[in-house]
Amino acid sequence: FFFYSSPNAGVVLGDNYYYSKNLGRDGGETIHFVSGIGADDPTHHDDDALVAFSDRLYDGAVLDFAAVDEDDGANIEYVVDDEDDGAYLVGLGASFEVVVIRLNDDGYPERYAVLDASVDWADQDASSDDSGFGAAYALPRRNPPVSDGLLPRRLSRPSIRGDDPSWTHRYTFSIESGEYEGAYMYFSSNGGLGTFQIMLPITVPDACWNNGTDHSDDVKCDAATAAATYVARRPKSPSRRDDVRLGSFLRRWTASVTFIPTP
Repeated sequence: FFFYSSPNAGVVLGDNYYYSKNLGRDGGETIHFVSGIGADDPTHHDDDALVAFSDRLYDGAVLDFAAVDEDDGANIEYVVDDEDDGAYLVGLGASFEVVVIRLNDDGYPERYAVLDASVDWADQDASSDDSGFGAAYALPRRNPPVSDGLLPRRLSRPSIRGDDPSWTHRYTFSIESGEYEGAYMYFSSNGGLGTFQIMLPITVPDACWNNGTDHSDDVKCDAATAAATYVARRPKSPSRRDDVRLGSFLRRWTASVTFIPTP
């Protein structure tokens, strides 16, 4: 059914489902997608990838994606580049390398950039772990903020399972309160480092994009950096238990997040 028998990264954006397995771990991996997932006969895009990923630009593998679309009604630029109203997948390497993947108008991943991130540990001891970030969240930012009775709710989870111990859940959230003003982006560590917010927008200069399926000349971006901030503790999660950890993080998120503009 899927190109990979046990994908360990996936996200829904619009009517498309994107997935991969150990993206960037060995080099040459690609992202595949299914379009028209709400239709009776969805289309699988398996043999026509436009870009392959290098294993030299970030540590470990991308183990989950967050997705943002600048044509979402918020009039916000999530990625500062030469594209207006672009759509993007974002992943995180094991050493906080931010992997930005741009989609073309037909939904195909067409190019990617890798930026090192400066990490604000928020008075926590800086640490490292090579098990990667296996859970990604793009949560809606609303004004006025949510109330205690309007916590984000789990709406869906891909029913993809496999034997890879880094398999994790992907969640979509809805908060029915206030006017939509864009998205927050978070990644949680499998190794217990915590949950981190990736600060938006991410600036990607033109020279930082890599494209094509020959990844031998791909480069890491040295003209810009991204930023990550520690926001919550997260215990180690070597197996498929992200749902157990999620409630604690969301309670912290709704209690501590600052909405912009503040009402």
